[in-house]
Amino acid sequence: RRSGSRAIYVMDTTGRVLATSNWRDSDSYQGEDLSFRAYFKDAVRGLPGRFYGIGTTTGESGYYLAHGLEDKGRIIGVAVIKVRLEALEERWQRARLEAFVSDENGIIILSSDPARRLKSVRPLTPQDKERLARSLQYYWWPLNELVPLERETLSEGYENWIELQDFDLSANQTASATSTSSGGATSGRAYMSDMLVRKAVDNATPKLHEACCSGKHFKQVSVHVFRAGDPKVKYLEIKLEEVIISSFTLTGN
Repeated sequence: RRSGSRAIYVMDTTGRVLATSNWRDSDSYQGEDLSFRAYFKDAVRGLPGRFYGIGTTTGESGYYLAHGLEDKGRIIGVAVIKVRLEALEERWQRARLEAFVSDENGIIILSSDPARRLKSVRPLTPQDKERLARSLQYYWWPLNELVPLERETLSEGYENWIELQDFDLSANQTASATSTSSGGATSGRAYMSDMLVRKAVDNATPKLHEACCSGKHFKQVSVHVFRAGDPKVKYLEIKLEEVIISSFTLTGN
């Protein structure tokens, strides 16, 4: 409790919880089999385990950090800490910021508006929903899609998708924003540390988009192409890391 975490626990190499800080609670993890969790599967193989999920025992959400415990170079167990994330949301709400964070599955895990939490920022296929349901990562939440403010089909396999417009966030915050145009450019205003821009592109393999930013601390651009529910639509995901900018324009073919 002094560390601000929800729980700290140790698992054996089969995924069974041997010791936990909440052992006195009625919903203690003691003796639970958590071998199905992705953070355990990574940590028991010597990789860092990082995972957002909703506890199957407590029903409480949190961010899990896991690390393998070694003895003479051999992993003999896994140590896990479950961290509370509500404090960040509370700071956003007090500052009256409109912001949210989505994970690698496109599910909103943090939001200044609680109504957005555990909604999808992009369409999920029935196969995706079944896979996520089996993982129990989000427990039994339906993972409905976040309805954009504006969504318009420009041509086959290409659409205009705007979720946040005229956003203006303080530095050192994280948000997702999407805005595309038929001319192949994305523009907007922002003040933030990390920015994630998703845009729909045509079926032609997109070239690396050029990021033209005015401002400072422009560190890195990563580009990722993925498909959502409609197989005809590709989404280009561009992440700007550690950026504090006053305006941005993304252009490309």
